[in-house]
Amino acid sequence: MKKLCKLYMGVCILSVLLTGCQSSGSSDNSDSARYVKALLDVAYGKDVKEYAELTGEKEADVKKHAGHSLAAEAKVMAAYFGMEEPSEEVVSTFEEICTLLYEKASYSVEEKDGKVTVTINPVTTLQSDAVTEYADNYNIKTFVDGEASDDEAFAKGLLEAVKAEKAGTAKESIKVTVIVKEKDKTFTVSDEDLMKIDEQIIAY
Repeated sequence: MKKLCKLYMGVCILSVLLTGCQSSGSSDNSDSARYVKALLDVAYGKDVKEYAELTGEKEADVKKHAGHSLAAEAKVMAAYFGMEEPSEEVVSTFEEICTLLYEKASYSVEEKDGKVTVTINPVTTLQSDAVTEYADNYNIKTFVDGEASDDEAFAKGLLEAVKAEKAGTAKESIKVTVIVKEKDKTFTVSDEDLMKIDEQIIAY
């Protein structure tokens, strides 16, 4: 496939949002699982209501964070496919692709013995035969046949391939255990643990 660097979806918003997760102050450790689930729901475009209720933030503000993150992730995805300085149109197309992939994101969260486990069924769309074939054919035309590279055309073609692909998530799940720390009624998770979750959401 046309790619140059490793992509981690959602990390920007995960890092930003988690620092604002306020604890209820109760001794119920399940709060940590609720916050992680709400955080992931925002990061991957599922829902903002639970996160807003738990943190006291306005839903509009949470949605604004999510919107900014989507634009940032679109640029990261463009870089993944070898586009260092994508145009606004290319970024917009990749935002649509990210949104479609986020819609398929599948995960559940539970707390046990002070640790939070996220069970993930990775999105397999980008590994599908149709999407892989599209990217490979584009590479052949560009790097073998010598046709001029066109980022906008590639992005639009990739979007159509993703739209047409019905493949959802992997049947086998992956479990990622993270440690949620609480201090001064604020939950935090290390960047390393956030990355472990994020790198499993979408399979490449």
